[in-house]
Amino acid sequence: MPTLPVTVRWDSALPVREALVRSHSAEARDTENTLATRDKYYVLTILGLGTAGNSDKTMLRQGLLNEARLMRHGKKPIMPEDARIDEKTGTIQIFFPKTDPITLDDKEVAFGTVFGTVQVIQRFRLKDMVYKGKLEL
Repeated sequence: MPTLPVTVRWDSALPVREALVRSHSAEARDTENTLATRDKYYVLTILGLGTAGNSDKTMLRQGLLNEARLMRHGKKPIMPEDARIDEKTGTIQIFFPKTDPITLDDKEVAFGTVFGTVQVIQRFRLKDMVYKGKLEL
């Protein structure tokens, strides 16, 4: 079975936000002054799906909104509120509301989506996402 090298990054996590600002990345949504502000969403970025140049961004976006999930054991999945696709790079950002907060008690969160014929699943162990004594998502 063929595989596709895809990276799923939790961009709303404070250490990722700090790294993007320090590196002066074009992907940074923050400045030094806004890093202290909590994000309204859990933001996950997907790199490597090769969407650049695809002409139907509306259909791709709607597919992501319909298929993407944050899943925790024994709890209802968190559905995205928004998705954005960078037309030049193919980078995808998916925005999940923080209305049902993820806690360390959840132990693990799985991100999953179907993108055309490609299924993307990435598991995140929450104890590995503690930064300066706090769960940072």
